[in-house]
Amino acid sequence: VQHTIPCKPYLFVHSKNNNGTSLYRNLKGKQVDKILRKTDIGLVHIPPDNRFSGQPSTKLFEYWAFGIPVLGTNYDCNRKFINSQLGMLYEDSPISFAVQLTKMTGVINTFNSKIIMKHSKKYTWQGIVIKNVLLFSPIK
Repeated sequence: VQHTIPCKPYLFVHSKNNNGTSLYRNLKGKQVDKILRKTDIGLVHIPPDNRFSGQPSTKLFEYWAFGIPVLGTNYDCNRKFINSQLGMLYEDSPISFAVQLTKMTGVINTFNSKIIMKHSKKYTWQGIVIKNVLLFSPIK
């Protein structure tokens, strides 16, 4: 199983042919695309801090656009967005993370990347514009 861990600017960790872990830093667009296409799980770790409680992580939607299920911290925004078809949640502790990661790798084949990608479309700019145009357009 390959795991992806983002931070600024970019840090990706994933298994390489199941022989270990590779570390990537400062990846550019095409490089990120190539890595994400080989990734099985996306990590959406949000620290338990009120500054981050009002909005979801951009990484959440980036992973979903690639059809990648996510493992996210159990906080308000992640709970609103992540359901059992899209990923799993863990408490902000090393033990909870390890337990949930183990569970997720055991059921990784039950996640359907097409369902995840379809779900992500409503969060694209196109999806947001269409929704709002339809909402505020006069009915004819």
